[in-house]
Order: sequence, then structure tokens, then C-alpha cells
Amino acid sequence: MMATQPSRITDRLVWYAGYGSNLKRSRFESYVNGCRDRSVPRCDRPIELSYELYFAGHSDTWGGAPAFIRRSSGNVRAYGRMYLISHSQFNDVVRQENGRKASGTTIVPDCAELPSAMSGLSPGSESIVAY
Repeated sequence: MMATQPSRITDRLVWYAGYGSNLKRSRFESYVNGCRDRSVPRCDRPIELSYELYFAGHSDTWGGAPAFIRRSSGNVRAYGRMYLISHSQFNDVVRQENGRKASGTTIVPDCAELPSAMSGLSPGSESIVAY
């Protein structure tokens, strides 16, 4: 049986920038443990995001309001943490964060395809990828 080679996109490394509970590496690694590729992030580092952090709604999973970020006209910053992971892990993490299983379906395209892919999203979509 011949092993299949990963696609050039799937094994490309990308930075995932998280906030809220994903500031804590052990919390983020719980998402990684749900990925098809369970390799630990190659590295991580702090980041300041030019967004306002706020809490809204209710999550049964969290037992409270989940954290969100939004653009703001003020000079605000949200603290985050970046994790260096593979593109396939990135897609699996995004799926899990949105209540889906890590099925291997690519829902976040390669960086070069992001501008055209994001143009179809309506303002206020629950799942936004900032690039």
C-alpha cells in the first residue's frame, strides 16, 4: 500500500492567533488533541490584537458568555497568543470552535485564496477569519 503525500496546503505552517481561553496553551492543546494531526504547536508567542474583546450570549459548553472580538473606533487592544500549526490543524481547530467535527474538510482556504473566499460572507457572520 502506497502512502499518500500531504497536499502543499495541508502541511504548510500557519499562525493561529487566539484570544480568551486560548491564551492558555493547555486549553488550546485540547483543540489540537481533537485534530486529525495531534502534533503539538511548533511554538507560541504573545500578540496584541487591534480589536476590542467582549463577552456575549451564553454557551452551555462554557457555562457562561463566550469571548468575541470586534473592530473598534477607539485605541483598544485585546491580548492574544499565536500558535504555529499546520494548515490542516488550523482547519480542524476552526471546525471544533464552531461545533463541528474535525472531518478534514477545508473550510479556511489557503492564504492566497482568502480575499475571494471571504467576500461571500455576510457582515456579522459568527465565524470570521481575520487576515
